[in-house]
Amino acid sequence: MAEAGQREGEDAALLPRRADRAALSRFLEGLRAPDGALTIASAAGAPGPVASFPSRSVWLSARQRDAVDGMLSKSTTGAYLLWAPAAVHVIVPPFPVLQSETRPGWWTQPLRDTLASRPKVGVVLLRLQGYAVGVFQGDTLAASKVGTAHVHGRHKAGGWSQQRFARRRENQARELFDRVCQHVQEHFLPVERTLDYVLLGGERQTLLGFQERCPYLAKFGPRLLARTLQVHRPDRAALEGILKEVWKGSVLSFLKG
Repeated sequence: MAEAGQREGEDAALLPRRADRAALSRFLEGLRAPDGALTIASAAGAPGPVASFPSRSVWLSARQRDAVDGMLSKSTTGAYLLWAPAAVHVIVPPFPVLQSETRPGWWTQPLRDTLASRPKVGVVLLRLQGYAVGVFQGDTLAASKVGTAHVHGRHKAGGWSQQRFARRRENQARELFDRVCQHVQEHFLPVERTLDYVLLGGERQTLLGFQERCPYLAKFGPRLLARTLQVHRPDRAALEGILKEVWKGSVLSFLKG
């Protein structure tokens, strides 16, 4: 039992912790760069100088290296890797790192600037039972549209009845996607040029189907972030509280012990 508990603790230590804007700010405030420290910034979508990291931290265990590599490879917004002879911190920010570079010390000013900024963000929350579309200017919800939907669940029976039910369900989903896309255009078009980022939230397969039916979203290019916001029920309360999720990043730390 003791060994099992120890292993669970070790496994938990390998998992990045999610941190909202306030928690990220507190983490940065508590950092003190030791001698020999450096920062490796990796821009979103590019490995950048992070490739030079493995040779620098030979004290990391194989599982710790795998945890760092996994975090870096899964990030859609890039990462800041803060290295020192006896410490490694990996920070995945809520919004994209713009430039890959390596600097001496723990260079966190770009991330601090991001956390202090007030970007204009478009949000689309969508599940088959409802949707919420919003435009945030900083912390203020400047425009919104919330609605309900009724797309039937999957039919468990077989045969012709199942096929007919599946076609009806697909038609209902398409109608929902088209309606939501119209609301997105109505709310995003007036601020299209000034939107800094657009984020989608909900169930992944539903969002993929929606993006296929809503080519308008492709206009935003890299401003349409690949992150998926977690939302259980896309209603007014979820939309008004989604900024905490929008601003969430991840932190993984290892200290030489």
